[in-house]
Amino acid sequence: MVGINRTSLTQAVTGFTKISFLRQCTGSKNLPVSVSVFLGTSYSGQSFDNSANTVDFFSQMSYTSQLLIARKFSDNFSAQLSPVWIHRNKINSITNKNDIFAAGISARYKLNPTLSFSGEYYPVINPSVYFKNNNSNALSFSFDIQTAGHVFQIILSNSTDMIEKTFIGETTGDWLKGDIHLGFNILRKFDL
Repeated sequence: MVGINRTSLTQAVTGFTKISFLRQCTGSKNLPVSVSVFLGTSYSGQSFDNSANTVDFFSQMSYTSQLLIARKFSDNFSAQLSPVWIHRNKINSITNKNDIFAAGISARYKLNPTLSFSGEYYPVINPSVYFKNNNSNALSFSFDIQTAGHVFQIILSNSTDMIEKTFIGETTGDWLKGDIHLGFNILRKFDL
């Protein structure tokens, strides 16, 4: 899979690819999980708050590498483990680090053929540097409505953006304090 997306909040443009290595199957071959790799590169058009930082094209770049280990337990329920590494070329604060490591956990339950409920949580593995900036672990829930060719997502999250660099690395909202954001996505898949 190859894709591109744009977010309006941080004016980020992301190019990504997802490569599947193993597919879960039963029969003569028995593979209990599917394994894929996600690689992404983002450019953020948002400028830094600190005027001492010199900003050039490459300082606005971030890179994501993620291993996706998924298992479909039944026709209705699937889960995924997603260890992730994010590198940000330039950061806003000297107390922050360029590299973030997290271990994402997600699950999806199909309520019927067109409606499903999903949730994901990304605890950061190197929190000593991460939480000095009042960041939180990303926690999101969504309702997905599938139609012919489109998926409509209604999302509740403590994060304000949807690319890995920001929802894993820069989430400041706290569910317990009512910092919940409502989001909406439309996804369209094209087959060649």
